[in-house]
Parts: sequence; C-alpha cells; structure tokens
Amino acid sequence: GEAIHDASLAAWGRLCLATEVRGAQTYWRMDPSSDVYDPAFAVNRVAGGVAGGAAVATTWFGSNPEYVHGINCLPVLTGLTDLLIDGEDACAEAPILTQALARKHKPVEPAWRGFAVASLAAASPDEAWAEAVELDEAKFDDGASKANLLHWVAASKAMGPAPACGDVEASNATELPWNASD
Repeated sequence: GEAIHDASLAAWGRLCLATEVRGAQTYWRMDPSSDVYDPAFAVNRVAGGVAGGAAVATTWFGSNPEYVHGINCLPVLTGLTDLLIDGEDACAEAPILTQALARKHKPVEPAWRGFAVASLAAASPDEAWAEAVELDEAKFDDGASKANLLHWVAASKAMGPAPACGDVEASNATELPWNASD
C-alpha cells in the first residue's frame, strides 16, 4: 500500500503480517510454558508440521532437529525472519542446533547446515558467522546462498547485542515427544 500511497491497503498489509507472525509464534514456534501445547511437546521449541488438530515435531522428509528447526526459519530474510525469531527464542533453540551441528554420527547435511546457522544467528551471531564462512557455497540448498546467509548473520549482529543466553539445557528433538496429541 505504501508504494502506491494507499494508507488503507498499507494498514491491511501490516495487519496481515502481524496476524501471520503471531500465528507462527503461537502454533509453530513455542515456549515450553505454552498454553496451546502440552509442556512435554512444547520443549521441542518448534513444530515441524501443523494441520487440523495435529502438531508434530517432524517434517515429511525427516525428524532431525536441523530439518524441524531449519524449515521454521525459511525463507531467511531480513525483515521477516527477525520478526519470527527473537533473542529469547533463539537462546532456547541454540543448544539444540549447536548439538545438531556438532553431531559426528549422521552429521548435518551440507544443504541444511546453512539453515541451522541462520537460526543460531539471533542468539550467537559471532558463532553463526564463524560457521557460515566455512560453508561451501556449492552445497547450499536451492534458493539459498552463502551471500544471503552472511547478510542475515551480519544483519542479526547489527540489530543489536545478542541476548545473554546463559546455560540452557540442550535437548535433542528426536528424543522428545513428536506428536502433540500423544
């Protein structure tokens, strides 16, 4: 609306964006004290799929933490991803993603490392930058690039100081309840 100087359309667009962000933060990204999901499920921090009356911490292509958390930060865009992933949320995800990135048995596939690093950026931009610069541009997923990831990590750092995450207990989403209805 702003591009065509239509205040009513601009207001409508802001309302639609706010509604989408609130819905994503409520039903896809969750705090363990969520009043929507059982605490045993909410410790997953994100849902990989939500449909009808079901929420699961898996995706149609796998249940590795990098898939479930990575799919929730797509697309990685300054001005959108930062609306979904705040510092507190990023701190809660950081141990899960750090553990996944360090995994020696069945290591994170190169195409998914960038998405895991993108999710880490809000909590630890310096750690995310160090990881990002080491990634091989040729192994990024279609539609993603090293330049975009580096831009996102740099923008995350520029948006302000990273939160003091302290010690957050790591958990592995593949060992937690994956179905909210269980």
